[in-house]
Amino acid sequence: MDVTRLDWDSNFFGFNVAKIKGSSINENQLKNVLEYCRVNEISLLQFKSNLYQKKNINLAEKYKFNFVDLRITYLKKISQIKGKIFKIKLANEKDIPELKNICNNLFKYSRYYYDSNFDKTLINNFYKNWIEKSVIGNFDHGVYVYKEFKKIMGFLSFRKNKSFGEISLIGTSKKYQRIGVAHELLKFFEHQLLKSKINKIKVTTQGRNISAQNFYQKNDFLTQKLEAYYHLWII
Repeated sequence: MDVTRLDWDSNFFGFNVAKIKGSSINENQLKNVLEYCRVNEISLLQFKSNLYQKKNINLAEKYKFNFVDLRITYLKKISQIKGKIFKIKLANEKDIPELKNICNNLFKYSRYYYDSNFDKTLINNFYKNWIEKSVIGNFDHGVYVYKEFKKIMGFLSFRKNKSFGEISLIGTSKKYQRIGVAHELLKFFEHQLLKSKINKIKVTTQGRNISAQNFYQKNDFLTQKLEAYYHLWII
């Protein structure tokens, strides 16, 4: 089957959410997916489409999917990191309340914020739940926090495997933006990856988030791929 139910999303939002597997689909496959959604009472179907195949875009438009996000994936080959950083550590459960507070209204460029069918308070709680699960290792592999004067100034949640490291969420407290906190977190993560003999790092951001794009380009990330994110509300 070319579709899978998203258990975490479904449990959190209180209705069934599913996504189309892969980044390309034909019409017969889509009809089967829609039948699966009908039988399984799926309320929201997500499709992350390859932008380089016009048939995907035409098919999404034909079946009344709503465009909600342009996803940009960046990739960087890491070189040697000079200098040492002393203000960054792995977050623990005691940091969760402060991290949740930083997450409040931080991810306003996400597709969930753009989709008016979602309540904004619920989306805030979605990301707070994400960061909590990541701290305890139930979603991302961990969260680095930049801490000074016993205050968390910023954070970076991550995943990694033998081939590359990946930034999932990165954020800075509103009080400490534009002073280099995100840059320090990035360099620290790169340093940790090199220590593990991993020399590639990737991250995905939104097409509406110009400041994030500028940040990654300034730090020598190169665009790897573009994808269009679609939502189809069924029930």
